[in-house]
Parts: sequence; structure tokens; C-alpha cells
Amino acid sequence: MGDDVQFRKARPEDAGTMLSVKRAAILGIEDERYTEGQLAAWAPDEGNIEAFEASPSADQYEIQVATIDDTVVGYGVLQLPEQRLDALFVSPFYADMGIATTLLKQLETAARFAGIGVVELASSLSAVGFYERHGYERTGTIHREIEDVTVPFVTMERHLSPETPQNDG
Repeated sequence: MGDDVQFRKARPEDAGTMLSVKRAAILGIEDERYTEGQLAAWAPDEGNIEAFEASPSADQYEIQVATIDDTVVGYGVLQLPEQRLDALFVSPFYADMGIATTLLKQLETAARFAGIGVVELASSLSAVGFYERHGYERTGTIHREIEDVTVPFVTMERHLSPETPQNDG
């Protein structure tokens, strides 16, 4: 792997970098099924910073970040009451290093500890294969209206069990 990736719980001061990671990851999607307009509407801007700052302190979220040299390069958000993975983003520069897989496994472990048996998510069209490789199954499709632009997603879920090995990869 070369770079020393560390994982930890998110802190409020990570908000700006998390927003930047999400924006870069979305704008870096190369999938002809999304238009530039859809990606631009979906990608957060600085106006969203308050939500990013508040989330790490909120009890309903389990947020893990991946850092290299103390800089956030990826993050994942598990919304505990809804039993839903709300976000999993890695900076395009650090793609294909196993960061997303590690973040996903950590959030699934947190879900198990919280007594969650099924994790749901809405995947981008381009990330469906990633989630399927990790045991998620398609349950449908949804279209979200973001800034008056319709953006398609695939709904997915995974049934967790306490016996699932943590090193299955």
C-alpha cells in the first residue's frame, strides 16, 4: 500500500475535509449514466458545511474517517436509528487502495455492536458492483431530487450476522 492509512472516529474539525472528499469523489465519477449536471447537483458545496460539522457529534451517527498524514482521504457514515449507510466516499487519488472496503467493514462492525441486523443504503450506479462484492443485494431503485435535478440511485441491503468473519477479504 505504500501510504500509511489510519482509521479513527470523525471529529467536528474533519468536516471541511470530509466535504471536500465527498465533492471530489462525486465529481470524479466516470459513468455515462450520470450527466455532468447530475454530478454537479449531487456534489456538496461549502453551503453544506454546517451539516458536516454537526454530524460527528450527533449520537445517531457512527462516522469513521481514513487518514494519511493526518489528512482525511475517505469517510463513511452509518445512521444508527435508520440502520442505513448514509455515505462512503474516498478521494479519487486514493481509490483502489482498499480504503472503502476497510471503512465499510468498520461500519458493519459498529452496526453489529448496535444490534443492527440489516444495513440498507442507496448506492450510486457506479458503486453497485463494489457493494455486491461485499454481500449487498439490490432491492430497487430511487430517484432523488437534488437542486431540481433528478439523480438515480440503487437501493441495496445486507443481512449481517454476528458470525460473519471480520477478515473476509
